Amino acid sequence: MSNRKRKNNFTIVKVIGVGGFSKVYEVRDNTFGNLYAMKVVDKSNIEKENKVRQLIVEKKITEQLKQLFIVSLHSAFQTVYNIETQTTFCDGVLPWWRVILSSS
Repeated sequence: MSNRKRKNNFTIVKVIGVGGFSKVYEVRDNTFGNLYAMKVVDKSNIEKENKVRQLIVEKKITEQLKQLFIVSLHSAFQTVYNIETQTTFCDGVLPWWRVILSSS
């Protein structure tokens, strides 16, 4: 994982998904300009629905994945109300297709 990040290290570009326990945003890293997908999970919802263990396992798995075709965890942190993770952002083009296009 990269250096410690905080919410103010990112600028929200747009909402790209909403689920039962979270919202996912396209965000831009304010330092380097890289795009990430930021998943914001409301702590009270996961505690209420007993999903804490599931979230911990999800974080551990994405943290360990370092494959070209699978999104990986870049950073994670928590605020008073949320747990927030930043993963590889895929803008509708599959990562492997991006590699093929860039090598042409």
